[in-house]
Amino acid sequence: MTEPGNLGHAQPNVARMYDHLLGGTDNFAIDREAAGRVLEILPGVRTGACENRAFLGRAVRFLVRQGVRQFIDIGAGLPTRQCVHEVAPDCRTVYVDNDPEVVSHARRLLHGIPGARFLHGDLNAPKEILGHVQEHLDLDQPVAVLLLTIVHVIPGDPRPVISDLMASLAPGSHLVLSHMSGAPGGAQPAVDEIYQGGSARPNQITGFFDGLDLLPPGVVNLAEWRPDAPEPVREPGAAPYILCGVARKP
Repeated sequence: MTEPGNLGHAQPNVARMYDHLLGGTDNFAIDREAAGRVLEILPGVRTGACENRAFLGRAVRFLVRQGVRQFIDIGAGLPTRQCVHEVAPDCRTVYVDNDPEVVSHARRLLHGIPGARFLHGDLNAPKEILGHVQEHLDLDQPVAVLLLTIVHVIPGDPRPVISDLMASLAPGSHLVLSHMSGAPGGAQPAVDEIYQGGSARPNQITGFFDGLDLLPPGVVNLAEWRPDAPEPVREPGAAPYILCGVARKP
């Protein structure tokens, strides 16, 4: 992404900040500056972002081996750096985000890529999402729903929203979820201010999988979910505050 001329990007964008943390180029100076402020408060956040993306890759590859061929990534941000359609190019993927700017740019990034679509939608309206998604996916067949560090945008108890999403899907569908349990060392309020309230509050992540069969190894830190290699040595304050899990609808 080139630097804006008179486009008026006066505020950082969380999706572009995440892209920068992953080493991408689809971001502006204001996003890099905001990400830098987060890194000053929480040096391990880059490791957390990278481990979150690595977890996505491992989970998608695992589900493909289980026969899943359809994915919905909600709160996807920009589809760059080993996103779902790159990990599973022979599957059908629908990305969903509620930021019109992200949707517009993401559609340009996905132009000409078969099997991948990007839709505008809000996690707080799951039935609307599914209504649009069924134009691209067969909801009578198993689907994997990815909710990666996004559940915190649901006001109140997230479980009814997650339940609504999964209730309309076929048996054999899966939920892939990661969730921030709170920044360590008292850094949460400062991180919240930069993200304008976008960081999560501590929650019992296991309850998000109610009604589903939680698969081994259960709810664990990102790097502990079916690692491809021994866990890396993390920076202080890195990814252990992000928990994750994968569950199957019986």
